[in-house]
Amino acid sequence: WNLMVRPDGRVVFLDWEAYEPFGLPLWDLFYFFRSYAIAAGRRAGVRDGVDASAAHMLGESALADRFVSAVLAYRERIDLPAAAIEPLLLGCWIHRALKEPSRLTEKRLQGGLSASLIRRTLGSSGAPTLRRFADG
Repeated sequence: WNLMVRPDGRVVFLDWEAYEPFGLPLWDLFYFFRSYAIAAGRRAGVRDGVDASAAHMLGESALADRFVSAVLAYRERIDLPAAAIEPLLLGCWIHRALKEPSRLTEKRLQGGLSASLIRRTLGSSGAPTLRRFADG
């Protein structure tokens, strides 16, 4: 839904939901990888979106390798300090969690995807992917 293939075959990424000319870096990339990790998890039989996201965004996998290389390339291109990546990741999920009350019932809110990703990320200090980001 946020991809367009140009006539020349190049893929263009679009995100008008949170577009800001000087918005926070990496958020669109985090959203993209979260969505892709969930889809990849479903194809592999993982039904829980948090488990699928965490496996590829915090753990070790071929997709995690792609995630790390994309984030580090972006970081290098804009000269972002390596220490900023993990706080940006958490900020991204916090931003998304603030939107969840508009579409989830109060009963389901604690188990919302973004709130659950915040808890999982905070509980994964030293996770392989986070270590690789810190090492830059």
